[in-house]
Amino acid sequence: MTIEELERSIGSQVPNDYRSFLETHEDSQLPCTQLFPFTEKTPFGDEGVLDELLTLEDLGSDRPVWIDAVGMLIIGDNLFGYPTYICLREPRVGHVFYYDIQQRSHWEDEQFSRMFESLDEDIKEYLRLRSDGKLPQKENGFESFYHVASSFTEFQNLLRDEEIEE
Repeated sequence: MTIEELERSIGSQVPNDYRSFLETHEDSQLPCTQLFPFTEKTPFGDEGVLDELLTLEDLGSDRPVWIDAVGMLIIGDNLFGYPTYICLREPRVGHVFYYDIQQRSHWEDEQFSRMFESLDEDIKEYLRLRSDGKLPQKENGFESFYHVASSFTEFQNLLRDEEIEE
């Protein structure tokens, strides 16, 4: 698949920085797990996890890569199945988002306590802000997407190796 074929199949153009990446990137597996921060509070902590950045070949495979309703193209994934997307629709063209497949923004507070014996302080803070009505309102369709970066280049610059404790 070529970039032009990808763009035709999804009905959108990819941003130039991501296009450049696709033109040169040939191996989806990263040398080690990468972490990155969010620009907003999340119901699952303060860092996302990335194990692979998809190649053009990956994007041309049978796996679902496009969410038309919100204009999101998958660009990466992790071993837990949590994908990372780049938005290709205005006003967020080029912005990178992490998707919470468990859709925890819809959970009741009690569900967090039932699921997790000891909640991380970041999650407790998220729940406090939500309870107080101080979380920013999310648009329909974006409730489980969490903003990471305003461009693919910014996203790449945020990535850092996971430190493994021995």
